[in-house]
Amino acid sequence: MNVKLLIGCIAVFSTVTAYAEVGQGHLLSFLQSTSAGKVVVDSERSPSSLFTYVTTQAALDEKLAEAKRQKKPVMIEFFATWCPYCKKVDQNVLSDAAIQASMKDFTTIRVDISEQSFELAQMMETYRVYGVPMLVFFDKEGRPFNASDLNEGITKRRLQSTLDKLA
Repeated sequence: MNVKLLIGCIAVFSTVTAYAEVGQGHLLSFLQSTSAGKVVVDSERSPSSLFTYVTTQAALDEKLAEAKRQKKPVMIEFFATWCPYCKKVDQNVLSDAAIQASMKDFTTIRVDISEQSFELAQMMETYRVYGVPMLVFFDKEGRPFNASDLNEGITKRRLQSTLDKLA
């Protein structure tokens, strides 16, 4: 019976992977919240538009150095497109107008770990990312900032408190 379960899980994973690879979207898109039967995608400004996306350590290092030169604090979000919690953070936290206003004073970077690679794994190890979503912060001097407010979860109140401390 366990062998059948394992084979079933592999079959589902293979279907999801193949479905996503041919550009048909994500088979698990039903995990997104809906409103009146429609998928809720954006608020007034999509959270994804607030970020610069990087896929390599070199690109991330470049953005961090630029922020340090400009004396801007940095917020890095490690996320995955398949992650239901990442979608909830987008919908419930990053879509908030006050959060978005505070983020304008930051260099905001997203690292998409949806498709694993050796380099992404190294980046995750470097920044101690053990799950997503994960926010990493640097102050205006380029020093890592311990956002202990977010240890118990990413909420509007907790993120706003962290953004205020770094502004």
